[in-house]
Amino acid sequence: MLAGGAVECWGFNSMLQASPPPGMAFKTISANYSYSCGIRVDDAVVCWGDDEDGQSSPPAGAFKAVDTGGTYTCGIRFDDTVVCWGDNDESHAEPPPGKFKSVSAGSRACGMRFDSTVVCWGDNDESHAEPPPGKFKSVSAGGGYFCGIRVGGAIACWGTTVMPDVLLASEAVPPSGRFETVSAGGRYACGIRVGGAVECWGGGRPFYIEMPAERFKTISTGSRHICGITVDDAVVCWGEGEDTPPDPPPGLYKAVSASPAHTCGIRDDSTVACWGHNDSGETVSPAGAFESISSGGSHTCGFRPDNTIECWGYNQHGQATPPQESLKAMAAGGAHTCGIRPHGTIVCWGDDEDGQASPPLGTFSTISASDFHSCAIRTDGAIACWGDNSYGRAEPPPGEFTSVSAGGLHSCGIRPDGSIECWGQNYFGQIEPPPGEFTSVSAGGLHSCGIRPDGSIECWGYNDQGQSTPPPGTFKSVTATHIHTCGIRTDNTAVCWGFHIGGESSPPARLQQAGN
Repeated sequence: MLAGGAVECWGFNSMLQASPPPGMAFKTISANYSYSCGIRVDDAVVCWGDDEDGQSSPPAGAFKAVDTGGTYTCGIRFDDTVVCWGDNDESHAEPPPGKFKSVSAGSRACGMRFDSTVVCWGDNDESHAEPPPGKFKSVSAGGGYFCGIRVGGAIACWGTTVMPDVLLASEAVPPSGRFETVSAGGRYACGIRVGGAVECWGGGRPFYIEMPAERFKTISTGSRHICGITVDDAVVCWGEGEDTPPDPPPGLYKAVSASPAHTCGIRDDSTVACWGHNDSGETVSPAGAFESISSGGSHTCGFRPDNTIECWGYNQHGQATPPQESLKAMAAGGAHTCGIRPHGTIVCWGDDEDGQASPPLGTFSTISASDFHSCAIRTDGAIACWGDNSYGRAEPPPGEFTSVSAGGLHSCGIRPDGSIECWGQNYFGQIEPPPGEFTSVSAGGLHSCGIRPDGSIECWGYNDQGQSTPPPGTFKSVTATHIHTCGIRTDNTAVCWGFHIGGESSPPARLQQAGN
């Protein structure tokens, strides 16, 4: 938040969580993974971004505090009562009666009463535990655990974090000593000691990166990065998310497939090279030759020359465990994968919470999978989509198509005459392709790209990271994802533009200068 109350956000923006409403002045803000909320100078709460569970639809009235909890939000009114809104499946949005001086929303919600005791509410099936007795100065909710600062300055944490397939250090064992503030993140917590030094503990990648030497007065932890305001009023962030362009390894490539946080390509010798995030082994490709490849959310799958499929990376939902049968086409989505059998029917495996792994009956020729929906072309040329239908992304127009691409919140296809037609969310013009003929199309998060018959690439839609500004030259393939795009030139070199990850640890330059 800038001087004067203006808000500036940076990082991942697939749900417009980093696009605050213009022309508003705020007193405080709270950002979560997919949405953000703030209290304006007139004390009303305004939220932007994901609102699937109503977490971005605050009630009317004046508030003096607000905290975002992922799928629900809580705020404190001026009569000191707590009000919560959004997902209530686990009773997150049912605060106890009484008066509170602070509230923190996480996997459960906790609030501090005026007698300095802490009370929590929401489902407790995952051993989040109840807060310890005693008086606290502040409390912070993390990913399945909580930390608070006692009146004497010592930190106490409670609860557990359970992450499938990952062995974490215990977040519930904070360092000793006196602290001024604490912030609990997804896998780790950080606190500011008396004197301004930062110390962090728990599991997570940011601790393989050197802690900054500055003295801080506030700190906020995310799932992969940490930001704080120094005593000189400068914003400093560290962890994952540096502004590093997604440059592929040098060499010649036959194919490339981009996902939100990693990319894989097939070299001219048919081996696979991957780059980007490697939290779950998604960029550790197996040796040997591959004919085609598809990068999913945190997993990758490829066809071997003998037509067998091999997958690697994150496998919590079974998305990297293909069926033992012959397939002729395959597409990896967010946490699911789909393939076409030799006779044309589709089989999918992995996460099916939104129906994205439950294909319709019939025979198909091509397939494309995204985070929460999938699309395929029937043998008669019609498109069928299944899965989450937010913004109409799974409702293709009638008629014949020759190719289809399922994007983040929209989809695109090519008609027999070479024209492109798109459907779904259109906040940034991503479903408004330029007229004329195209030979291929790829739908990304909030943008789309296509190749013209002369080999040039044209992109449209959101361009906050340069993902819609392709380099000049001629290309033979293109793949668009959330905030970056990659293509293979006609000389078989691979080039990418935009950014692999959200830039969440690289604040705008003016925020890094003292006094802002």
